Amino acid sequence: MNKIEEKYLPLIELLEGKSFLKTVEDEYKGFITALNPLISNPKILFIGINPGPGAFDEKNQNSKGGEKNINQKIYPKALFSDNKINQIDWLKEGNARGETIKKSWKAYKWYDRNKKVNNVFVKRLVEFFFTYYNINDKSDYDELENKINSDIFYSNLYPISTKTTKELNFILKKIVSRQIRLNEKEVKNIKELKNFFRQRTIDIIKSINPEIIICLGNQAFKDLTSTNQKINPNDTLKRFEIKFRKNDEKEYPVYIVSRNGNWEGKIKTLGKHLQELKLTM
Repeated sequence: MNKIEEKYLPLIELLEGKSFLKTVEDEYKGFITALNPLISNPKILFIGINPGPGAFDEKNQNSKGGEKNINQKIYPKALFSDNKINQIDWLKEGNARGETIKKSWKAYKWYDRNKKVNNVFVKRLVEFFFTYYNINDKSDYDELENKINSDIFYSNLYPISTKTTKELNFILKKIVSRQIRLNEKEVKNIKELKNFFRQRTIDIIKSINPEIIICLGNQAFKDLTSTNQKINPNDTLKRFEIKFRKNDEKEYPVYIVSRNGNWEGKIKTLGKHLQELKLTM
């Protein structure tokens, strides 16, 4: 993994350089590749577009929940090469569910399904766990957490944190304008820059060797596979067999969960489907 992340270093140096940072300070929210323990042969690899601003917001809030001095922004950086993570980010207390009560933050467990939702995206991924692992009120949650952390891996095509994909695209265009060299090649346009990120994601896939890949969103699938093929947003159970590079022998089974509208039902359905496949294998 270190060799993969080393290829990001010129990019991080540019993003966090003072002159460049001034041009994207409203959009840039940090650089994050490490969202879970580094494991080999996971049951499932989830792939999204890019990290949200959660870590940035957490580091830039004061004890009363307000924003710290705007001139002292902290841009989180989380890499496998310098972090020892023992828990997938989705299981962190307060991530899926939590609320501010009398100016104090109250964090809830990921399985407290009757508590107030803090992050809808994470809450929906937790719902996948409930169907995939067939979780009920009698389940051993400590045992389940160990299972999830050894089964599930989550990565993003673009490790640049932003609030929206519009902000991500803004930053990508700014990067291209600086004529940066990545992987010993000068990046001349957006297509080449996106392919750089795509190749690093493929490197990760080959390094950890997942049994199944789930793309979170149609765009994640298109960017990962470098295709513009039409996708039925309701066909969550369709399985694609993908070779990511021309000379690859191995095909990876890939599913897509469209994130159009309320996609919670779709990901729960996929979780149940994959759970049933496990039982028949």
